[in-house]
Amino acid sequence: MENNNFNKQQSQQAPQQPQMYYQPQPMQIPYGYPSGNYMNQPQYQQPYPQQYYVQPQAQPQQPREPRYPKNTYKSLSKEEKKKIFKSTYIDYTWVSLWLVLFTVITQGCAVLFATIFKNTSITNDYIVFALLGTFVCMHLVATPATFFGSKIRRTQAPEPHRIGAGMMSITYLFTLFCAFSGAIIGSILMMIIGNNNSQQEVSQLATGGSFFLRLLVVGISAPIIEELIFRKMIIDHLYKHGELAAILFSGIAFGAYHGNFAQFFLATFIGISNAYIYTRTGKIRYPIILHMGVNLLTTVGTAQIYATGNMGLIGIWAMLIFGAWIAGLVLFIVILCRKIHFKLHINQNFASTLVPMFANVFTILFFAYCVYQFVVSLS
Repeated sequence: MENNNFNKQQSQQAPQQPQMYYQPQPMQIPYGYPSGNYMNQPQYQQPYPQQYYVQPQAQPQQPREPRYPKNTYKSLSKEEKKKIFKSTYIDYTWVSLWLVLFTVITQGCAVLFATIFKNTSITNDYIVFALLGTFVCMHLVATPATFFGSKIRRTQAPEPHRIGAGMMSITYLFTLFCAFSGAIIGSILMMIIGNNNSQQEVSQLATGGSFFLRLLVVGISAPIIEELIFRKMIIDHLYKHGELAAILFSGIAFGAYHGNFAQFFLATFIGISNAYIYTRTGKIRYPIILHMGVNLLTTVGTAQIYATGNMGLIGIWAMLIFGAWIAGLVLFIVILCRKIHFKLHINQNFASTLVPMFANVFTILFFAYCVYQFVVSLS
């Protein structure tokens, strides 16, 4: 009995510790109530002292991982730099090897095609013969062999991203600006040189022949083939060594393969633009669609408009093209005002890729053939 009484006395004397509560959120004042400091009134005051409320603790912010990591190439040892150089050299040599094979297969098939159809009616029309030869030799024979053969070596494609119709329209305007600007530079250069033979031949190929054959070869087939070889194949092999080097190599190789100054700047600018789009989207269908749009507008569409002989329609068409060029110029200025970043390998810089890019045997062979085509086009 004494122990029970003692426990009751101890429990009565010990102060009860209040429970810990979360601090209530401030109440919203109902509409129509007069304004004032309601929290100081008794019905809104906290029932326990402030120290008994658990204060919410802010979560520490995790440092954001930089989108473009700091390059550490300069801090590497000589042995590590040699390993990176060797890997880069092998990849650029591999890509250049398949570009040379692509050229050899195309030219060899063209010789065989001309030999087979030498005494047929196809050779009577040079434009039809050239378009059919290009379609069969380059599009149906050389491209599948080159594209699938190069996949023997492992590739690393850019991460896939989707773009909407609005961004696609803006990108198309910029691609048109690149195409028209390159065409203007090429025309001015040919006027300075004083040799328009190659420009006339290109115009004949773009405007001659039947409409459906030109639509098939120039408007549909050529963009697919060229983007698969000069964008997909090249960038998938070289992307891991830096975006900028892969983009420039893709554009310059594409322009040089055309083999004449009339198309060099046009093809180079389109190649660089489409290569940049492919590295940002990771999907080859976007460059193919843009390339198709340029070819259909500048060759197939323009040829059909000029074939009508209607000066009013030709004038409207020229104004539309000029308006598209102005819109692309404005967009280009806006892009220049923004800072464009290129992803580089974390242990590599752009200068370290220049030697592997141009100082291997197959790159030299490929560009030597392109230079030979330039010389022939001027003769």
